[in-house]
Amino acid sequence: MNAPTRPPAPAPPVVTPPAGPWAATRYTPYKGVTLQQGSSGSAVVVLQRGLKVAADGDFGPGTRAALVAFERQQHIALSGVANPLVWDRLEKRDYPLIAYRGLTLRQGSSGAVVVVLQRALRVGADGAFGPKTVAAVKAVQRSAKMAQTGVVSGWTWVAIENRMPR
Repeated sequence: MNAPTRPPAPAPPVVTPPAGPWAATRYTPYKGVTLQQGSSGSAVVVLQRGLKVAADGDFGPGTRAALVAFERQQHIALSGVANPLVWDRLEKRDYPLIAYRGLTLRQGSSGAVVVVLQRALRVGADGAFGPKTVAAVKAVQRSAKMAQTGVVSGWTWVAIENRMPR
């Protein structure tokens, strides 16, 4: 007699961090846009500003050269075409804490994300969200004219990121 077979276990749920206005960057509206030499318009201006070249809205040879240099620096295929991967890399370069904006940290939190936070705040990075980290978070919140809760989420991540050296 054959043993009854069990149905396969359901796949674990996919957890997506909540989206909010703090999750958008100047690149967000263009992440699905592909640009190449000959393109023009506002998306090209955003790309040019990201590449730190004259932002005239016309994707010419200078913009292409700057894009290829960026691709080389990022170790991605040298296509001279601004595709979703290029937009993503520009965003990660210019908004290094974007991946954490959907997370909430507070006194008592611990781990690798707290180390990231502490390094961004330039406090001792021990991975334990204690009184020194709370004080540093409140100082950022105070300078950004936010409620001084000591809790890091959404807009506080943005405020911390804005104080990071570029």
